[in-house]
Amino acid sequence: MKLEQYFENGKGIGVLATADRTGQVNTALYARPHIENGNAVFVMRERKTYANINENASANYLYVSDDDKFDGVRMYMTFLEDSADPSDVDKYRRRNSPVEKNSE
Repeated sequence: MKLEQYFENGKGIGVLATADRTGQVNTALYARPHIENGNAVFVMRERKTYANINENASANYLYVSDDDKFDGVRMYMTFLEDSADPSDVDKYRRRNSPVEKNSE
């Protein structure tokens, strides 16, 4: 099964791990990524994970399926680019909730 189908139809839990420039690791629960042109796309707020990938482009995503097999996917990733364009964010948002402004 291709990753596009796996993540589009799957249910489970994902953990995105990043590290800052000094190597301090951070993990965060993240929804399934969107797969576009072979790249994983995540919608994220400007918090610790976002700060980390801007300091250190390497990240790891672990996804565990919510089924009896407990199968999943582990992806080693390199940050390529980001966009704050609201139309890009809306394109990838699975929920229909409005974008909240970051209060941090």
